[in-house]
Amino acid sequence: MGSGLHYRNPEPIRRLRTREMKLAKNKSLIRKINEIFDFSETEEDCFINLEAFLWKENSSFNEFTKSLLEENSKANFDSDDIFTALSSSLEVFFSEKKSNTEEFLEILEDVILGYPIEWVAIFPLNYNTILQEPSHSPLKRVSPIGSFTLSPYRKNAKYFKGFYERKYNLRGLGSEELNHQNRTTKELLFNAPILSFEVNGSEQVARRRAMEYYDFFSWVQNLFIALIEKRFAVINESQNICLHFFLMNEGNRKILRFPVRSSLSLKGENRILGELNDDLLRQIKSSDFKEISNLIFLEDKFKSGKKKGEFEVSFFGRIFNSLKFFSKGFSSDDNVARFLFYMISVEALFSKDKYTPLRVTLADCISLLHPVPSERVDIHKKVRNFYDLRSAIVHSGEHKVFSEDVASAEELFSKSIYRCIKLYIKIKSTNKDSQGIENLFFDHLLNLKLTGL
Repeated sequence: MGSGLHYRNPEPIRRLRTREMKLAKNKSLIRKINEIFDFSETEEDCFINLEAFLWKENSSFNEFTKSLLEENSKANFDSDDIFTALSSSLEVFFSEKKSNTEEFLEILEDVILGYPIEWVAIFPLNYNTILQEPSHSPLKRVSPIGSFTLSPYRKNAKYFKGFYERKYNLRGLGSEELNHQNRTTKELLFNAPILSFEVNGSEQVARRRAMEYYDFFSWVQNLFIALIEKRFAVINESQNICLHFFLMNEGNRKILRFPVRSSLSLKGENRILGELNDDLLRQIKSSDFKEISNLIFLEDKFKSGKKKGEFEVSFFGRIFNSLKFFSKGFSSDDNVARFLFYMISVEALFSKDKYTPLRVTLADCISLLHPVPSERVDIHKKVRNFYDLRSAIVHSGEHKVFSEDVASAEELFSKSIYRCIKLYIKIKSTNKDSQGIENLFFDHLLNLKLTGL
């Protein structure tokens, strides 16, 4: 069996097999499909054989396929992406009544690679407005944040079009279509602060990358809200919430609307547990926020492991996961869940291997990152106590966590994550070998421990 990916999702596989049967007369295409998919006997999973994509007459497609097979692939495709692309290609193949393998592979190339389409991703932001109307927001002017842009609300289609024409050269957007999309968002497309940024690729790729960039921005924002102790979970039940984002494109003048995944959000509504007030806006405009939030445009989350088929998380992958789990805790309204996710967020950063005692490792790392040496012993004790509470919840049936413990963990761990990221950026700026960053990071902490500095 060649190099490839495993896929588990019975229903799409069954649908694909049904479509294949309809093409029973096209023997060459069936052979190609069977080369790509190795179905299990129950058809509940399959092996996607990437080597079967290779097509000697098409060099650009082969380059893409080879990049998928390389250990350090930066194609950002997983088994879901590949399977969706293949299914979409067959849909087009059927609808356009194509008849041979070459035509199928041409369609597949277009779907997977797409053309170098440049999209603008637009996310209306649901800040807490229980004490503040959107029109009274301190955000009065556009705030560039590296590759992100935070802009104030635009009260109608005319002002909305004018800004995005100037900022992104998005010409030809129809007022009627914009007004329709505004209505679908409960008037929030024109009446909420907007996070926007550029993203490239086919529609499928752009949609997935837009959500990843937005998620990371949101996680960093949650971290900074925690740092300034401005988490505000009292919500206005009557506040309108936008549950969608948009991809807009000049070339085809498309305005596409997609749901925002809300698994990290309070009540599943994509709410931001903080007001967009002067304190938070000052943080968002800071050089620190810009530097950290824009890491997502510069870094790879994973690098290949030494063994085929296994992946080793890069140090940025640790940061990515840590921010994600911290946000899960930040967005929860249950004390036990909040506390456990906060614990997981620092475990994701500092746990080294199964042979290293985690309780002491966490206490060492978090205390050593604290800038005041005389306070490190107390922090070491506090982290050990937090870990004991975590173990009691997980292993001994403890089911109560006091709000004071949650608040204390949030304060301590948010600062630790922030300091860790800043140290990572500092180390990486002087060391170009990204694979050695993790060792340098832990060596730095070890040096602090041994020297007492």
